[in-house]
Amino acid sequence: THSAQPATSEPLTRPRRLVQYRDETACFVRIDPLTENLLGWTEEDLLGCSALDFIHPDDHDRGIQSWMEMLAGRSGVRYRLRFKTASGEWRWFEISNVNRLSDPEAGYVETEMVDVDDEMRALARVRTGELQFNTLTESLPVGVIQVDTDANLVFANGWIRRHTDFGVAGQSSHDNFLPVHPDDRESLERAFLAAVTAGERGDLDVRLSDISANTELVCRVRVRPLRTDDEINGAIASIEDITESASVQSQLRLQASTDHLTGLPNRATLHEGVQRLIDAGTGHDDGTSVAVLFIDLDGFKLVNDGLGHEAGDDVLVEVARRLSSTLRPDDFIARVGGDEFVIVCPWTRDIDDAAQLAERILEQLHQPYVTANTATSVGASIGIAMHDGTPTTADVLIGNADLAMYEAKHAGGSRWEPYGDQLRSTLTQRFELQRTISAAIANDEFSLYIQPIRNLKTGNAIAAECFVRWHHPTRGLVTPAQFIPEAERTDLIIALDRWILDDACRICARIVSQGGDDFRIAVNVSDRRLACPGFDSEFFETVERHGLKPSNLIVEVTETVFVDMEMAVMASLQAISRAGATLALDDFGTGVSSLNHLRLMPVTMLKIDTSFTADLEFDSSIGAIIKSMSDLSRQLGVELVVEGIETAKQHEMVKAMGVELGQGYLLGGPYDEATFFAELPGLLAATASTEPASG
Repeated sequence: THSAQPATSEPLTRPRRLVQYRDETACFVRIDPLTENLLGWTEEDLLGCSALDFIHPDDHDRGIQSWMEMLAGRSGVRYRLRFKTASGEWRWFEISNVNRLSDPEAGYVETEMVDVDDEMRALARVRTGELQFNTLTESLPVGVIQVDTDANLVFANGWIRRHTDFGVAGQSSHDNFLPVHPDDRESLERAFLAAVTAGERGDLDVRLSDISANTELVCRVRVRPLRTDDEINGAIASIEDITESASVQSQLRLQASTDHLTGLPNRATLHEGVQRLIDAGTGHDDGTSVAVLFIDLDGFKLVNDGLGHEAGDDVLVEVARRLSSTLRPDDFIARVGGDEFVIVCPWTRDIDDAAQLAERILEQLHQPYVTANTATSVGASIGIAMHDGTPTTADVLIGNADLAMYEAKHAGGSRWEPYGDQLRSTLTQRFELQRTISAAIANDEFSLYIQPIRNLKTGNAIAAECFVRWHHPTRGLVTPAQFIPEAERTDLIIALDRWILDDACRICARIVSQGGDDFRIAVNVSDRRLACPGFDSEFFETVERHGLKPSNLIVEVTETVFVDMEMAVMASLQAISRAGATLALDDFGTGVSSLNHLRLMPVTMLKIDTSFTADLEFDSSIGAIIKSMSDLSRQLGVELVVEGIETAKQHEMVKAMGVELGQGYLLGGPYDEATFFAELPGLLAATASTEPASG
């Protein structure tokens, strides 16, 4: 019934498109010659067969629906489905049907099939990629958003939807950033704009409102442009929650900048703050300046050692509170060491202004502290340095205040001292002296001078005291009064005391070898040296190394060692005394609580200070005092030595009072080592008739 010959609408040179002719049941009634080229089917293969037999089963419903719509009169319907080829593969075609069944010239349905297999497979790959992308991003523990070139939201993964108010695709660019903290919104918008317009990459931290926990997240956002070939199609950003790490970093920064005990800024933060003030020239335009007050506590070691470190910490916290309460609004305070604090005052008029603050601080800190159920007290030494507007550094300004504090402590503490050029000069000389003392010990520039201690009845020397002298390479002979105080301010005195004991033992061993079997050598030991752990062990080791007995040594200490004495020091002195060494209390009568010390300490020798002997000829009360001391020493069973005997009259008066031992220029020395040993035979063999030395 279909006798008409349909014309081929496409030339043979384009095998990607063909036309088929079907009846109303979709059976093939004529075959396009291109069918075999494109599908591999011949006319014999298809004629009389239903097109449904060659359509992919998954596409049947779509094919039938479209066919029925065409028969019902709907035109222009295009749809895509897979058609089976002779080789057994399925290829995608776009189908359109034209109903010519009622046309007497035709009587068929003309079906156009356009090969779209490459396109559909490409789309499938894209969809697969999108599916993979979506699957991947949905499982990520970070947020992912994609925007187009207008910064409109295209995609947001599950993390974004769960945690923020970022909307669905198509949300306006303004609304995209509503979940972002207002202070961070502009910077994030700039990052996206730079990505979509200039292809720039950007990393930044922003705060997001977390709707799931009703809190705020700190997020690291990494924005990257999306490109196809050389064209920018939008931007994509990952959003990582770094709230916890940001908190840790913030805590680490806080720990790095503050003192863990008091919560005050630490040394590094102090230096940064002072340097900023110096660089800004704070206050100089209106006549004010920056003042730095360096505060070191007096007596804190006693609290720490006596009550324990926990009590010491309590005191430090209270000190920090009291210092903070004295500050003006623009002042700030830092803890820079164990018991050291620094206050910085940016708007100080002059030194008097800073001094008023220092006085308030001293008053506050002197108030009692109650810790470990015990009331205690500490003082403070304060150094003040002013910035005069000249270029300098924080290190210099703080260092100047530190030097002034050092001077306040040297002057007795519980006071303040201002920094000045003269102070720096003085302290520089002191520090230089301390440096050269250290070098002198290493270079063996010290020597001992020896002064005999004589029996006033027989005239023979029963002992000798050693005095250290410094043979400076350029300054010549330096007396102890010039360098001992500086050594005592530092641990240099410990090294010097060690050297003195060792050399004194060497000299004593030489005396013993020359007939002075029971001869004793006296050495002065500083408070610092006695406080060193293991002093008694070192003492015994040194004595034994030189072949001596402890009884050959006299250890001279002053009353200051008994003030706030630690148990370890007491134990060392008792061990030395029990071993036979003589423990001498030097400068007896000039300190406080001397009689109490005699009662409590293992003292076996008293040495009357030269200040008594000097006035003996002119003040009768002095004679009474020395006579009382002589009687007391006999009753206590301790030896008594009167120092500073320089005249024959003093010599006779002391003998008349019953004093047995004396020391002074009249009785000889101090001698250098060579002179002493030249005099030694006479010193050891003197008799009661022997006249005292003349110098």
